Amino acid sequence: MTEQEKQKVLDMVEKSPHKSKKFIAWLIQQMILSAMAIVALIKQPVLGWPLSAFMTGIVFVQGISTMYYLGRQAALDSTIRGFALVGNAANPLANKDKKTEADKS
Repeated sequence: MTEQEKQKVLDMVEKSPHKSKKFIAWLIQQMILSAMAIVALIKQPVLGWPLSAFMTGIVFVQGISTMYYLGRQAALDSTIRGFALVGNAANPLANKDKKTEADKS
C-alpha cells in the first residue's frame, strides 16, 4: 500500500475534532470551569485561602480532564487507523479470492 493510498483511507475514516462529540463535551467543560474561575475572581474582593483552594481545584480538574481526553483520543485514533489500514489491505485479498473462485467454476 503506497503512502497516497494510506492517506486516502485515513482521510475517509478520520473526522476533524470539531465534529467529535467528545471534543465538544471537553470544550464545554473547559469553558464552564473557566467561567466559574472568572466569576469567583470578580465576586471575591480579597485573595484568601478559600479562593486559592477553589482556583487550585479548577486548574487541577482542567488538567486531569485534558490529559484524559488526549489519552483516550490517542488510543481511539490509533485503533481506528489500524482497523482502517488492515481492513483496506485485506479488501484486495478478499476480492482476489472471489475472482479465483469464480474462475474455478
